[in-house]
Amino acid sequence: MNTPSNKVKAQFFALYLRQEIFRYSEFNEYIYELVGGCLHDDYLSDPFLLLRTADQLTDEELTEVIKLSKLSVSSYYEPNFNDVAMGKWIVSNNQFIHDSIGQYLRSIGILLPFTYLSEDNKPITLSPSDLIGFGWVKMEKEL
Repeated sequence: MNTPSNKVKAQFFALYLRQEIFRYSEFNEYIYELVGGCLHDDYLSDPFLLLRTADQLTDEELTEVIKLSKLSVSSYYEPNFNDVAMGKWIVSNNQFIHDSIGQYLRSIGILLPFTYLSEDNKPITLSPSDLIGFGWVKMEKEL
């Protein structure tokens, strides 16, 4: 797969507002906080986000996913199904990650698939492994 344009890269980074952006120089590591979706190549080359995978969500974070989903646990599963297990199920089934859940997960630094429109207005979805392969993301456990 060809690396998407800098415009697409900026769109991806804009989804992760308030996350820190890292860049390595030959002398040290710089950290920038992405505020307002501005990413200028003039002062920041080869930036990346340091994110976590969905399997690294804490029990508290998964409980928040349940609250945001507005799902009644008992309406989908037997009543003894707990919130943490339900949260894991919701996160593992990407079709259930609607706007508020996706925004929440991004705000706490969870890497999610990214969809953008190509020049001919066709949706293109980049998987987490694509985003890592482009160098836009590194996983916390890698560093």
